[in-house]
Amino acid sequence: MDEHSLHSPFIFGFYREVIRQDRSVPLFSGIEKLRDSLLQSSKEINVQDMGAGSAVTLGVKRKVSDIAKYGLAPAKNSRLYYRIIESIAAETVLELGTSFGINSMYIAAPTCVKKLVTFEGCPKIAEIAKANFTGFSSAKIQLINEPIDQKLELTLNRLGTIDLVLFDANHTYEATMRYYRQCKPFINEHSILIFDDIHWSKGMSKAWQEIQKEVDITLTIDLFDLGIVFFKKDLEKEDYILKW
Repeated sequence: MDEHSLHSPFIFGFYREVIRQDRSVPLFSGIEKLRDSLLQSSKEINVQDMGAGSAVTLGVKRKVSDIAKYGLAPAKNSRLYYRIIESIAAETVLELGTSFGINSMYIAAPTCVKKLVTFEGCPKIAEIAKANFTGFSSAKIQLINEPIDQKLELTLNRLGTIDLVLFDANHTYEATMRYYRQCKPFINEHSILIFDDIHWSKGMSKAWQEIQKEVDITLTIDLFDLGIVFFKKDLEKEDYILKW
């Protein structure tokens, strides 16, 4: 489906002005230099895998470049997160899955963001992410280097209402649904949820399909590699698959 098939004024505007309206911001070049340095790094670190595991880089000791190559979201996705956050003037953001912090820096960059809390279970990866945050809106970012299942509920209660959640951690059906259920009481009508890798596995596809059926979700957008969820009460319930 493309923009000419969109009849809802809201989704038409969101698609044209947020999803498709890609642009460069001066800060992005510095973040992308960090991405390049990670992709070229020959450093090896001990990895504690807290998620669904890696089908590409197995083992405890891994090269930073390999983790970055197969684990970092494309820059295109990172820029989209930035635009979505700007579009809803999100102040409080939760990221489940920091990795090396590239997405985190894009997420924290908009001036509207007051706080980003991000979870990374692996100590060595968290250490690199914290170093990367230096000078990039680092005062806004709180990195929690503990398993999500141990600290998510406590963190949500402390934050209160959350404007945007990025689910990019344990890519299993069970974990995705569990984290979604835990976060749901803390969102509001104007909050947005973003799920990464919604078709990465049968389990992720199943989770996405179940989330789409939730009665209080009014709009979902499937961009093939990620899904966007809205709760706006003035929208008719629709599920879109859009070219990007």
